[in-house]
Amino acid sequence: MTDFQEINDIINRFEPIFLEELGAANLQNRVDTKYMIPFVEIQDILLQCEGKFKIFEINKQRLCGYESLYFDTEDLLFYQHHQRQRANRYKVRKRRYLSNNLSFLEVKFKNNKNKTSKKRIETETEEIGILNSKQLDFLDQTVNHEALDLKKQIWVNYNRVTLVNPEKTERITLDFNLNFKNSTDTITLSDIVIAEVKQAKVFDSFFPSLLKKKGIRPGGISKYCLGTISLNKDIKHHTFKPKLRILKKISQQYAQYV
Repeated sequence: MTDFQEINDIINRFEPIFLEELGAANLQNRVDTKYMIPFVEIQDILLQCEGKFKIFEINKQRLCGYESLYFDTEDLLFYQHHQRQRANRYKVRKRRYLSNNLSFLEVKFKNNKNKTSKKRIETETEEIGILNSKQLDFLDQTVNHEALDLKKQIWVNYNRVTLVNPEKTERITLDFNLNFKNSTDTITLSDIVIAEVKQAKVFDSFFPSLLKKKGIRPGGISKYCLGTISLNKDIKHHTFKPKLRILKKISQQYAQYV
């Protein structure tokens, strides 16, 4: 079975790319394609990607920790927009990057053309659970009236590996060891890896082709939505049921290796 030591051994063989080199690969405006990958497949996937991608490194870290606190209304309006597949929808979070201890308030917006944009402002780490007047002004400008009464809802924490193609036109994030937490419960999913292929515009490339050969099709799920469903068993989630069935199948396969 794949473990994190094996993953570290593989990713340490990749050529690094650093923050100041990313340039266009920052892709703040992009098309995202999500995948759910069985953890037991990830070692072979990384081996096949060696030499075809560089790996993002910061402060000598390549497997980087992320802590994200998601905000939503009392009745989970942003989640409901995803559940209803609304064409224009938002996610609001505060994210701390453990590799450099920087924190940001981030707004992600997905429009009716499947384009994702992200805007953010830097925040103080110690106030991660608070929205101050400056941050509320930022939200008012980016999310409008729907951001007037946001409350902290769930933490979504994980480790991430980021692959960048040599032309810097594509970034692939691989999120491991997903941990969801609210005020009453904590759930960790170790059996799946959430992958996102981020491109300025969709084009054929090595990584999606590799997953296709392995029978892994596009069709991931937002980590915020997955965490919300996992921590709120009674919440309406019929839109996500096909993806949850895939997750259940992956979990059953993973159990064979434990």
